[in-house]
Amino acid sequence: MRRRGSRRMVAWALGIVAAAALCLWLAAWRGQAEYRTAVNLAKQGRHRQAVGAFTRAHLLRPGDPWVLAGRGIAQRDVRNYDLALRDFDAALRLLTDTDRRATAIYCARADAYHQMGRYAKAISDYARAVKRDPTDARACNNLAWLLATCRDPQLRRGELAMQFAVAANRQTGWTHADYLDTLAAACATAGKSADAARWARAAAARTTNPAAKTALLRRAHQFAAGKVLVETQL
Repeated sequence: MRRRGSRRMVAWALGIVAAAALCLWLAAWRGQAEYRTAVNLAKQGRHRQAVGAFTRAHLLRPGDPWVLAGRGIAQRDVRNYDLALRDFDAALRLLTDTDRRATAIYCARADAYHQMGRYAKAISDYARAVKRDPTDARACNNLAWLLATCRDPQLRRGELAMQFAVAANRQTGWTHADYLDTLAAACATAGKSADAARWARAAAARTTNPAAKTALLRRAHQFAAGKVLVETQL
């Protein structure tokens, strides 16, 4: 009788373990489904709905930094900046300091700071992103752009902006019009007007957008005249 009771207890325990494992699997599956839904909503520009879907995914996958980062981006895109920063901070706490995947989250948080007009914070986060992954062209470009065109003149660093702009263009084979435009702006800030005009014309040659081409050629003339570019308020 004792042996039968023992077997029943083992079977009961195994059943509990199996049920728990099934619940965990279902939660993970539902969390992934909610995450995919949230990403698709964000791609459609339905950011408020995306926030809700990311929140449901987070309840099911609380340890997933990409769910938090996705919700942070959605919050940023509806200008809920404080909530966005909270999500980015939480996502970064789930990653180690040496994890190169943190690059994307640092860039996303930097974008939020940039939009808020907190330029020093944005520059710091872009620099962290580049430190973790020097081959990330977007991080290099965004850091260069802000160093070259920041509305706060005390934060502009033309020569340093040129270095990061060159790195971005090397990673993309000197074919990305926006990155060439950034290099042009950096050269202008560094006082290299002829180089600035040359790179602005190169950017114009690379774009297929007629309005952008016209704007870049106009900018080339301004750079040749010694003017610098200061970005407008986002």
